[in-house]
Amino acid sequence: MERVVWELPERTSGASFPIVNLGTDERGNRVEIDLESAGNLLVVGPTGSGKSVVLRRVVLDLLSTTLPDDVRLILADATGVEWSGHGRIPHLLTPPVSSHDSVESMLRWLVKEVESRIGVGPSGWNGSIVAVIDGIDPFVGRGTDVERLLSRVAERGARARVHLIVSSQPTFGASLVRDVGVNARLVLRMPTSAEMRRFVERDVVSAYPERHIAQLVRTFPLRNDVVRPPMIDETEEERVLAHWRGQWTEPDEPVEPDDGLDDATRELVRQAIRVVVESGTGSTSLLQRRLKVGFARAGRIMDRLEELGIVGPAQGSAARSVMVGTDDLDGIDF
Repeated sequence: MERVVWELPERTSGASFPIVNLGTDERGNRVEIDLESAGNLLVVGPTGSGKSVVLRRVVLDLLSTTLPDDVRLILADATGVEWSGHGRIPHLLTPPVSSHDSVESMLRWLVKEVESRIGVGPSGWNGSIVAVIDGIDPFVGRGTDVERLLSRVAERGARARVHLIVSSQPTFGASLVRDVGVNARLVLRMPTSAEMRRFVERDVVSAYPERHIAQLVRTFPLRNDVVRPPMIDETEEERVLAHWRGQWTEPDEPVEPDDGLDDATRELVRQAIRVVVESGTGSTSLLQRRLKVGFARAGRIMDRLEELGIVGPAQGSAARSVMVGTDDLDGIDF
């Protein structure tokens, strides 16, 4: 069998990322959402309405049109199954998460990342972050702080190019619309018009006999579209995932010697110094993205930079101050 090589389409100069395809309208035209404008997207519908398929298609669209430097993904679901095939690709900030504690920790990190990005300004950012949570309902309650954290990310995230794409059952979806706030929601077919009207101003979906039909509500400006969500092409999905798996570099987390600086770590520290000095921001998340290392290792490297006098002490969730300039780079001994 001939091997099909998938390639990214050429990037359009000045393009805004990320843009996701939600299906086609009544005339067969693509219906797209620019997350820079929408901020966040809620996909709401009952069991069997196709929420997971929509989210998989959204992620496939992002992987097909963006580079890891454009968009970094966080994927979560309650079962640990939906994103099981999406591990080990360079777009991911963390392996797919499924436990209550992991999702809450991820949202706490996102809140800190949003505040850090707002503090340093766009010059310290490296692309967008998109957190995709398939079925938020099981993570709410049980003593967790998930809903409050979602609200904080949704409220300020778009200012820092941090976006949420969340699916939910109608019961909790109503509280998300009310308490969390979303500028765009894709409402999948529900059994009755009364249920639909909890989420849309006018029920146009009931006029269509198709099972998989949805209504997209946008508030920027207010607009309603009837949408036929795309089905997932599993062959295409696997081809795209296989391409990115081929670009994956296993995170290097060696056991470090007593001084914490083996040869590999010394090189990472050298690179980290240049990154923070040239960018002017001492951000651990920036090191994660630029050096392609895990959060724990980026934190250890940042601590080493503090010991060297490159950055100042930690200041809560804000980025550390950079204490040296580019003229000092050649004289640094570590």
